[in-house]
Amino acid sequence: MKNARIKRLVWMFHFGWIIAMLAMVFAGGMQHDYVFYLEQWRLVFSSPAQWISKAYGPIHLILAYATVFGPLGPKILMCVAFAVVDTYLLYRLMNYFGDGNKALLIYLLCIPFNGLVIFAGFWYGQNDILVAGFMLAAILARLDRKFILTGILIGLAAMIKYYPLLFLPFLMFDDRSIRLRPAFSAIFIFVSGIGLSLLAFGDSILSSWLFGFSRPAKLLSVLASLQVHPWVAGGKEIVEWLVAYNSLMVVCVAIMTVLLFWYYGLSWLSSFVAGTLAIFLTYKVGHQQLYLPWLTAIAALPLLSNKHDNLTAWICMPFVVFLSVFQTIYTLGTKMLGPWQTVRDHAGFLVLILGISTIYFVVRQHRDLPKRSFHLAW
Repeated sequence: MKNARIKRLVWMFHFGWIIAMLAMVFAGGMQHDYVFYLEQWRLVFSSPAQWISKAYGPIHLILAYATVFGPLGPKILMCVAFAVVDTYLLYRLMNYFGDGNKALLIYLLCIPFNGLVIFAGFWYGQNDILVAGFMLAAILARLDRKFILTGILIGLAAMIKYYPLLFLPFLMFDDRSIRLRPAFSAIFIFVSGIGLSLLAFGDSILSSWLFGFSRPAKLLSVLASLQVHPWVAGGKEIVEWLVAYNSLMVVCVAIMTVLLFWYYGLSWLSSFVAGTLAIFLTYKVGHQQLYLPWLTAIAALPLLSNKHDNLTAWICMPFVVFLSVFQTIYTLGTKMLGPWQTVRDHAGFLVLILGISTIYFVVRQHRDLPKRSFHLAW
């Protein structure tokens, strides 16, 4: 983007947006999941200290110490951290030498104008906004080929919520090779963090793993809609089986997408975008806030400066807009309850159709690329 006047206007808008979002942090106060966060953080200061977490890791635990600045301290910290990384992303996009206007439009739809970022991230203060910040930082580090730093940042993201570990293989793609450095650094950071937590809190930290296996199907998951209409899957017993063995299915889908996208020659970031979407479509806990890292990855796609990745971003736009509209209605429409219950009951079907279509067209538009063979590199 070469026009200095447009750049100034963009930066004025950006910093105005950040101020507005910080106002949202305070206006949103303590509600939704954040109320449960505070209950967990209070246990950290009990005697003896306890960590009874539902689905979170050690860094979520460390956020407890930000409550010394008040109950909104951790919420402010998470949102400011995301805003800092987001500002660096915009800086990179503003110095992008391709079609800056299109890149800026993608960014605006994915982050500043997106209801999921505004409401789930800043209004509710859900910790996925911090996961998104770490994952975006990892993507930008990978863009600069800083493979060890990429792994470290993914390891840190996985110590908030564990699911970013499933995204690691996509950021290991490198032209015709699969780089091992991100895996070693990510696993080292993650294992070290979990080990220190075990020493401090005993095996109570592992309760989050057990909880993850036993969670019910939720909201945007097709399994949640199938529970309302089990005849679609062939009966209630089949739906119950799919829910019970969901963790195994998620891992299988992650492995299959890594192999498929590698073979078809997708770039590391297009693979990340399509692969994470496939994982979320399979996962039974269809919380919309899980898609926050996915939105930031799409916003970064133009930085790869090739037609395939730019087209991937545009193919994802219908899903991006859906997430924005859905979260806005969810927040302003009493959590999709009451008259909105029918939307809650059927959203999983729409998400599955929209998601599979998105993945299909992303892979299809890469069909002219040469196929890859498997090759490891440090």
